[in-house]
Amino acid sequence: ELDDKFLFFDYSSSDLFGGSNEVSSVNPELIRFGVGRREGYAYDFKSSYLYPYTQTAFSLTKLSTTRPANIAPGDSAILDRFQGDFRFGSIGEIGMAYGIGDVVSIRAGYENWVMNPRWVFWPWLGSYLIGSIGMELVSSFGDDIVEGSPTLGPMIYTILRGAVIYGFAVLLRDAQYWPFRSEKPLTGEGFRVGMTFTFGAAASVS
Repeated sequence: ELDDKFLFFDYSSSDLFGGSNEVSSVNPELIRFGVGRREGYAYDFKSSYLYPYTQTAFSLTKLSTTRPANIAPGDSAILDRFQGDFRFGSIGEIGMAYGIGDVVSIRAGYENWVMNPRWVFWPWLGSYLIGSIGMELVSSFGDDIVEGSPTLGPMIYTILRGAVIYGFAVLLRDAQYWPFRSEKPLTGEGFRVGMTFTFGAAASVS
């Protein structure tokens, strides 16, 4: 069983790698950093390993946008609500990593993220605890799943945890502190590739 805690920093822009600069589109720029935890059971090949994993993280994200002149006032108001300052949020990911020794790993995964327009502690705590209960229920059966099927167990365990992460992210799309009445957050999803270097704690570069 692997359990990594890590720090991360991300920068993304539509201008990178030939991104869209069309005057009719909104071009975003994101600066994001935070702390997270990556868990799973690995297939050990002695000098390397294959690691199906899930990870969750707390993030602070700063959004900036370049907008077309004809953007709808309602859309512009939504963007104004989120951009400018760093906003608190969360990230969930399910993926696969290939590690060489104990220092370097290459990974690919599917990520969903939530960016809150504002942070209200008690509703956030209640929502977070509800989501954590689902994750802990699956985690409590982790050893049994892997021992019951050493070949498929690590994959099954990761898929179950990934389903909880994705399901809870869907519930948060309309209310940032589900099940409590709250504002609609900014959400996103996509595929990611990255490399992780481990020095006691892990630092992630994506």
